[in-house]
Amino acid sequence: MIKVKPIDLKERDELEPLLVANPDVIEQGLQIVCHQLMTDSGPLDILAVDDEGTLVIIELKNEAAEGHLDQALRYYDWCRQNISWISKATVIIIMSTRTLYLG
Repeated sequence: MIKVKPIDLKERDELEPLLVANPDVIEQGLQIVCHQLMTDSGPLDILAVDDEGTLVIIELKNEAAEGHLDQALRYYDWCRQNISWISKATVIIIMSTRTLYLG
């Protein structure tokens, strides 16, 4: 059984370094490729690869709002066009209220 310790995060910027340092809290075997990767649509928060070689695009948000899904899909399109080894990709949007998995 996994024990979860609640932490109090005030800002999205506090979450990113924790996830980069501990990617297994998102998915077991996840390896961080980079974070804050500049794309045509702005900086992609976290880019990772899972244990099956699937590219994982992770976006962090303070709250749910219109346009977050569109932005994540623009990052997905950018990755498909600019990273040649991608055969599969998953998008994860982590918000303070919920997490969306698109794969």
